[in-house]
Amino acid sequence: MAKKMDTKEVAFMCELWNDILQRFNKCSILLQSSSTELTTVVSLMKSLDEFVTESREKFGSYDVKAYDRSGNKSYKFESDSGDSRMTKVG
Repeated sequence: MAKKMDTKEVAFMCELWNDILQRFNKCSILLQSSSTELTTVVSLMKSLDEFVTESREKFGSYDVKAYDRSGNKSYKFESDSGDSRMTKVG
């Protein structure tokens, strides 16, 4: 199982979801505060929307982080012969 987890695809998803979940958690904590004002709530929600949109455009940086984490230069679907689809890990 550890060998299946040691792929660039898994490393990519770990990096991406780590950033997204950390940001959502920070906003969630602020949103749950009884002292948070409505204008702050609106700003936080807009910032989350912008963050997710920007994350979609940062493939290159997540690709580099995935390489650093996994040591694999290519994704599994790139190294499989003739199959251009990503394969399900698991």
